[in-house]
Amino acid sequence: MAVDPVCGMEIDEALAEDLGAERLEYRGRVYWFCCPHCRRQFEADPERYLQPGGPPRHDH
Repeated sequence: MAVDPVCGMEIDEALAEDLGAERLEYRGRVYWFCCPHCRRQFEADPERYLQPGGPPRHDH
């Protein structure tokens, strides 16, 4: 299971694309997002979401 680095939602990579999850490669690593909004938030400031503890998670 992957974890959306923005909201913390768990994403099953085997089903991700069929369920509409978003994929992004950053610094050679693949990240999965539950929706376009989370992907855009990450793209705007990836390092913010990759820091230990990261920003507060939000609910959908």
